[in-house]
Amino acid sequence: NPFFIARRESDLPDRVFLASGDVDSAAADTGKLHNILVERGKVHRYSTVPGGHEGGTWRQFVGEMIDYLTQGWQIK
Repeated sequence: NPFFIARRESDLPDRVFLASGDVDSAAADTGKLHNILVERGKVHRYSTVPGGHEGGTWRQFVGEMIDYLTQGWQIK
């Protein structure tokens, strides 16, 4: 349950990326999860793009997600 995990600091990864389409069936819960992380002061990225819960929506922010989640990686 992501809401349970978001309330427990020890269970959170260093970087959290949340995203949904603006008409996504998961948009309301994604927004609630974002608010929990804001209330806890957890640094994270929250992105909303046009679309529903479908591949075309995810393609709109996959680059942003990869860039955010891999910041600071040192590739040898």
